[in-house]
Amino acid sequence: MPSSTRDRLERRLDAIGRLDPQLRAFITPLPDQARAQADAVDAATRAGRSLGAAHGLIVAIKDCVDIGGVRGTAGSRFFEDRIAPRDSAVVARLRAAGAVLIGTTNLHEFCYGGTTQNAHWGACRNPWDPARIPGGSSGGSAVAVAAGMADAAIGTDTGGSIRGPAAINGIAGLRPSFGSVPATGTFPVSPPLDVPGPMARRALDLALIFAAIAGPDADDPLGDPHAPSEPLRSIGAGIAGLRIGIPRNHYFTDAPADIVAPVMAAARTLERLGARLRDVDVPGAEDAPANVQRLIFADAANLHRERLATAPELFDPLVRQRLQPGLELRGVDYAAALRWREGFRHGVDRLLATEATLVVSPAVATHVPRADDQRNVIAVTAAITKNSWGWAAAGVPAIAIPCGFSADGMPVGLQLAGPRRRDEIVLRAAFAYQQATDFHELLPPLHA
Repeated sequence: MPSSTRDRLERRLDAIGRLDPQLRAFITPLPDQARAQADAVDAATRAGRSLGAAHGLIVAIKDCVDIGGVRGTAGSRFFEDRIAPRDSAVVARLRAAGAVLIGTTNLHEFCYGGTTQNAHWGACRNPWDPARIPGGSSGGSAVAVAAGMADAAIGTDTGGSIRGPAAINGIAGLRPSFGSVPATGTFPVSPPLDVPGPMARRALDLALIFAAIAGPDADDPLGDPHAPSEPLRSIGAGIAGLRIGIPRNHYFTDAPADIVAPVMAAARTLERLGARLRDVDVPGAEDAPANVQRLIFADAANLHRERLATAPELFDPLVRQRLQPGLELRGVDYAAALRWREGFRHGVDRLLATEATLVVSPAVATHVPRADDQRNVIAVTAAITKNSWGWAAAGVPAIAIPCGFSADGMPVGLQLAGPRRRDEIVLRAAFAYQQATDFHELLPPLHA
């Protein structure tokens, strides 16, 4: 007999109690609210009703995405006592679709770094090796799923903050097409790049959550007014004949051999499933890190300008250090980055329309850093996100899914990027890959 949602929730809450003191994935667990929601889901199930696409999924929410009436800190001291006035658009849609919200998750302060070593709410750690980082900024969301504390989670991705943590914690994460999921009620980093998205073990769960949260929102000024793709209609359709590009430039450059090997093995698995592999160039990809960072640095520094001027001591010093370049950025450099982005976006659209439907690469093209890595947060974040910036700049959907392990036993993630507004294609390819492999079912040593 299938276990009830309430039974599954109690197992998740038990895992939080046992594991979170070490992993620090959560800022604010919500056991009482979650139990009430789980009981409502079970009552609907007994009555033969489905509440929606996310019916019964136990979901953790990154603590920059507002849950009404709950503390929402954005991982900072500035907002340590802030109570969110209302649900964000994503949370409201999850509630309506039958999700159970188990709590808010740890993140790099103000979503502004790739390590989630949060000086205020605790240093989040990787369940595959607690001496290593979980990535960021959605590190707590990834750890909550990987360590069995939630079925799925919501993260946000500006330059790689969903895909990086998903990859190095051995789970799946989708950066949706820009604007397809409303950012209303979500703390920003760089609004022209920010997008909330789902994280889970299974591509199917990503598709279920995407179906629940995607769609236009009149209150989101940067939202896409077009109806989103509907992955649930085609997720099991297979990938026969799909063209998958393997980049000759940038994405595999300097990647360690023990990371390249599982990614290429995954590409061959996709080929056995009917896809056609071909070499491609992604024009301008080498310039993505520098140009996207200029945009993010400027937007983030502008957002925090008053806080930096009036209360700099409340920032984590490493976050304050990373904000500094934005204050010094020249207008002409910002303009040049905008012009680069326009050209790059056009080139990616053309590539994905004429040469390949998907592009494959390592999601993270470096070994997982240790928590005591002596490099500063700028250098560590740059290393983790090298392969993430370009797809964020292009506004296209990109997914990270587990595809194996590096020589040191840490997860390796496969990244698949596809055409704008065609999220169903990357989800369909990820689902097909997971049907043929079991990497997403492998559990870290600290799993519940």
